[in-house]
Amino acid sequence: MAARHRKKKRKQNLKQTDVKRMPHARRKGGQYIYPAGAYRAAMIAPPASMPAVVVPETEIKLSAVAEAPAAGEQTTVVIPEPAEEGWRRWLYYGAAVAAVLMLVMALMPSQKVNRTAGLTKLSPENEHVSEIELVEAETVKELKAIVEVESVRKPLEDYISTLSGDWAVYLKNLNNDEVLTINDHQMPSASLIKLFVAGTYFEQLESGALGASPRTERDLSMMISWSDNTAWEDLETCIGGGSYMKGLQMVTDFARAHGYEDTGRLIGGASVYSGNNLTSVSDVGRVLDEILAGTYVSESASASILDLMKEQHITTKIPAGLPDGIESANKTGELVGIENDAAVVYGLNTEYILVVMSDGNNVGTGPVVRISEIVYDMLNPGSTHVEE
Repeated sequence: MAARHRKKKRKQNLKQTDVKRMPHARRKGGQYIYPAGAYRAAMIAPPASMPAVVVPETEIKLSAVAEAPAAGEQTTVVIPEPAEEGWRRWLYYGAAVAAVLMLVMALMPSQKVNRTAGLTKLSPENEHVSEIELVEAETVKELKAIVEVESVRKPLEDYISTLSGDWAVYLKNLNNDEVLTINDHQMPSASLIKLFVAGTYFEQLESGALGASPRTERDLSMMISWSDNTAWEDLETCIGGGSYMKGLQMVTDFARAHGYEDTGRLIGGASVYSGNNLTSVSDVGRVLDEILAGTYVSESASASILDLMKEQHITTKIPAGLPDGIESANKTGELVGIENDAAVVYGLNTEYILVVMSDGNNVGTGPVVRISEIVYDMLNPGSTHVEE
């Protein structure tokens, strides 16, 4: 009786809790065998007495699938990243664009680049060079305005017409080799003859007829850079093998042999102070032109004479008419009533040769300075000289 009561009570409890009961096992071969699926069927639902589990809502969104996957296929669930802040998103976009541009530039063929001051040139023949190569380009020559020397003629002639005495001018524009001469003829040379003495001296050295010595080298330097007459007379005596008169003749022979038709020394002069030393602005201008070209006797002789002219201590004529800082190389000549000068001028815009000779000049060096100013100003526009 009590056993039946307990069995009945147990059934009631099972009904109240709604807990599925495991099916009875059957004994078979000494083992208890439960029917297939019995355990899963009993445990698939939680007991009614267990508290409900609350699953929080999630922001995960599943991408729409057009069709249900076939059996055996995998299903991909796309879970997007949370939205970034605006500035960070644009930062990502910028980085991506930069990466793409760098990749494109790396794949493009480069060109050889020639670089120079103020210029960049691409060499077409090297369009497919695999990397950029910097090569040294030729220096671009400074562009200089070309001023025709004929434009200087009228201002010079107008000015010379106001002067007393006999005046002559030689002008050569070294930028274009144009030459202008005014009143070119044979005139007293004064110390301009020393340029021809120097040429005779170097020709004798190079022929072996004369040997250089400290005495002759000093005479040459004093004769050109200081226009010293004692050194001049001594050097001509050395050229003549100890005979001053023979030296005079050798200088004349040198001038005539090289085509300087207006230049020479008349034999019989009492001393080097004689007024019988003759030349012309065109002969002297040609000497300076050959010195610059390195063809006056020889390249080394030309360089030596030009260096001595650059060291000139008498600069009260053509150099005095140049703006401050303008380099020149000159050789002067002066006697009573004679003011001569011959110079190479290294102007900012135009380099040129200027030779000025005068005879019967009773006003001194001033006109030579003014002629130098006129020439420089016209061949080098923008100078600071003021018209007097």
